Amino acid sequence: MASEASQRPPGLSATVTQPRKIENRDHCNVCKDGGELICCDNCPRSFHIEKCLIRYCTKNKLPYEQPPESEDADWFCPKCKPVVDKRTKELAEKRNRAEAKEAATSERKRRLEDESLQRKLEFERRRDEKRHEKEREETEKQQARQEKLEELQRAREAKERRLKEERDERER
Repeated sequence: MASEASQRPPGLSATVTQPRKIENRDHCNVCKDGGELICCDNCPRSFHIEKCLIRYCTKNKLPYEQPPESEDADWFCPKCKPVVDKRTKELAEKRNRAEAKEAATSERKRRLEDESLQRKLEFERRRDEKRHEKEREETEKQQARQEKLEELQRAREAKERRLKEERDERER
């Protein structure tokens, strides 16, 4: 029995009763004999790897691919392989579309956040400009009041001097 296991090609199950995704036939799909079979992970088909699988591929004009070396690797018979490849491709395309959509959504969100930030900065800039303008106007008003006060003060002082001069003249 040990020699049987050592002669078994890689990727083949010792028995057909291993837990699989699908329950495979316990006989070869081509010759209907049992023994060491490779089992499809997508359908119930099972084959003797050397003679029957190659004969099946040749008879049905299907491409023959060497089964994987690892027993844990998935293997799909020549009839299922195109279907599984198509399904895998469709899932990859769907995933790529979802990723592209997510990237577009993320880009749109980033762009909206940037625009919002720009609007906020523009608002703050205008607010600051208005505040500075009001401060400048207030400063100008204050300077004008100060100048007016100084002018009034000079006018009063001038009037007081004139009045004093007139009094002094009258007194003389």
